[in-house]
Amino acid sequence: MAELARQVKEGGYYSLDWEVLDWNRPALDFYEHLGAERLVRDWLVYRLVGPPLDALAKGHPAPR
Repeated sequence: MAELARQVKEGGYYSLDWEVLDWNRPALDFYEHLGAERLVRDWLVYRLVGPPLDALAKGHPAPR
């Protein structure tokens, strides 16, 4: 994490963001110990997998 923070600063970037599962309490505690803030966003995560992914890869979105 320290190396990533160094690269962010050297690159002139504003922040270091990442994702963590909400049930991973050890990780949450670790990140909060570092001073990271938990962000509440309007974003939702979607995933394509299996037949719908295959269909889209072939140019044919799966029917609803």
